[in-house]
Amino acid sequence: MAQDAFVEKLLARHAELKAVVDEYNRIISEFMELNNTIDNLRRHFPDDFPAVEQEVSAQHIVLRSPAQHMTTMGQTAALLLKSPIRGGTLLTGFELPKPLTISGLAEEILAADHPLHATEILKRLREKGWQGSGDDQKDIRNVSTTLGLKKDVFYNNGRNTWSLKSQVEPTQEVTQE
Repeated sequence: MAQDAFVEKLLARHAELKAVVDEYNRIISEFMELNNTIDNLRRHFPDDFPAVEQEVSAQHIVLRSPAQHMTTMGQTAALLLKSPIRGGTLLTGFELPKPLTISGLAEEILAADHPLHATEILKRLREKGWQGSGDDQKDIRNVSTTLGLKKDVFYNNGRNTWSLKSQVEPTQEVTQE
């Protein structure tokens, strides 16, 4: 019985942290979009967008120069986790997750198990947290297109079944291309 309570606590904490990470991903995506927009506008209208060098606070995120961008992202994420989203609790030792990209996750998936059909890759992408559009047909096309554009990393074995290019034997690659 005591073990059941421990498992319940563990699962509850996992769900709580997943909510924080999901919120972080949402916020950091918006932040990156705004940052890219401002950087583009700054290039075209330098007089209207001077370089900004101010402190970052949880209430007011200020963009820094591109050289300081990655440091600012880490500080911003830490402050956001300390902000009202987490009720003022700072999570220490929190490592920022990598963005959930189709190609990055598919590479991990195919490194562990290959070859896989795009439907199986999609299933495993969702297990790893990639949400996609929710429409299987669109998401499978998205997966296939993304993997197909990265011919230096992925290899289509035929019929939408994929492997990592590094895992394909050279003779197999020559005969199927």
